[in-house]
Amino acid sequence: MNAPKSATVRTNASIARRLATGARLLPRGVLRVEAAAALDSLLASGYALTQTGVIARALAEAAETRAL
Repeated sequence: MNAPKSATVRTNASIARRLATGARLLPRGVLRVEAAAALDSLLASGYALTQTGVIARALAEAAETRAL
């Protein structure tokens, strides 16, 4: 019987799959106070479920708006 995979192994596999489809791994950084407050507000409002989700959705929406 195979032992269950650890959370680290599952996470690394998930990241590898996403990177293989063209996703991008971003470096760590520090948000300005205003940006951090906006991130918290958007999370609280249900804009997206995670910080990464908020950032991804906001970037996609900004790109759509700019393309118009």
